[in-house]
Amino acid sequence: MSQIKVREYEILDDHLSSDSLTQCKEWINKHQDEDSKTKLPLRIHRGKVKAQNHVGIFSLRNGLQETIVEILPKISLNAGIEQEEKEKQIFFKMLCHWQRKNFIELDPSDIEKFKNYPMLEAFIHLFLTQTLQLIKRGIVSQYHTHTDNLPSLKGRLLFPQQAVINAANKAQFYVQYDQYSPDHAANRLISKVLRELKCRESENARLQRQLRSYFDDIEPSKNKHQDWQQHRRTHANRTMQHYKQVMQWVELFLFGYGLTTYQGDHDNQSLLFPMQEIFEDFVAYHFRQSAKDKFIVKTQAPQKPMVINDEGKKFWMEPDITLCDKNTKQWLYILDSKWKRLDARQADKKYNISQQDLYQLYSYGKLYGCSKIALIYPQNENFEKEIEFIFNDVENSTKLTLSCYPFDVANPEKSADFILESMHPTKK
Repeated sequence: MSQIKVREYEILDDHLSSDSLTQCKEWINKHQDEDSKTKLPLRIHRGKVKAQNHVGIFSLRNGLQETIVEILPKISLNAGIEQEEKEKQIFFKMLCHWQRKNFIELDPSDIEKFKNYPMLEAFIHLFLTQTLQLIKRGIVSQYHTHTDNLPSLKGRLLFPQQAVINAANKAQFYVQYDQYSPDHAANRLISKVLRELKCRESENARLQRQLRSYFDDIEPSKNKHQDWQQHRRTHANRTMQHYKQVMQWVELFLFGYGLTTYQGDHDNQSLLFPMQEIFEDFVAYHFRQSAKDKFIVKTQAPQKPMVINDEGKKFWMEPDITLCDKNTKQWLYILDSKWKRLDARQADKKYNISQQDLYQLYSYGKLYGCSKIALIYPQNENFEKEIEFIFNDVENSTKLTLSCYPFDVANPEKSADFILESMHPTKK
């Protein structure tokens, strides 16, 4: 097995074998035309395979040879030889606030430990530790009806079968009985994951062996799709509530549901996280903390339609963050976060700001009646200060201003406080 590390938007061609590159290109060509809200984690750019804004791991297999590709976040830290470790720490801190998947719970000790882990091993560790907690709370069991020919009477004697099958053997009893057993769809799925995950960290391997022993008497799932559907029919049962987090990991490892994953015709392990969503939720969390005493803070709300016709309201708008005055209830500011690198040196190239984003923010400002709107981007060495614009709206006496702010993901509280003070200065 070989392992390579790249960063977002990096070209993979110099790191992968020709066979692995062929696999990547086949997968991209197969999926790039699919109607999906989530962009592919890889794309072909000028004939080369290029990583996009997803962070995590995927594997490529060619016969017995497996290549693990780890995609790291592109964060400007100037941290020297510790750059990679700090990038991972920050990524895991950001991941804690990702609202789309609330089963990823990390404490400071986890984050410190994971900086030296390959990313897949970090997520495997979370699954294993949560499964251990599940076992401590108790594995769910259920009654199963069995029909058997036994040497002793058990349960209910089936007289028609007894008369035919045991007519000449009075020492046997053809019976039907119920047995309380952990042979449950959810347990079979967990057992399958525990047997199929490949742990390379010694602590994970130890945990995996320990957990397998608890599931020795539970056959791993032979039909994961059927068992998953059966689990879905019972997961809302109150006796299954403590399974929720573990089963979300099971869903990811067995099916890749809920995340953009690299899935091909080969036996691949993959877990790729969309950094745009993670950054949005990370920024929103810190603005809720910083602004809660001054504003009503809403995320992905309030929703308003852009147009209305005879059929009703259409094209609903959902700003990332809206700040409302607590007294007047007026919507004052709208902020949208973009996981994208700006370059303040390139004014002639529009700083790498998307014109589509400007259209969107202008629409927000007009529809919600704000006087100031903001785009928030991750801070980097070429973007460390606010860039301000005034929309060219000659017909409106109230000028709508747009500010582009750098957000330091290594110091999120400080960044949120600074941006709020810049948009809404404290009266002295």
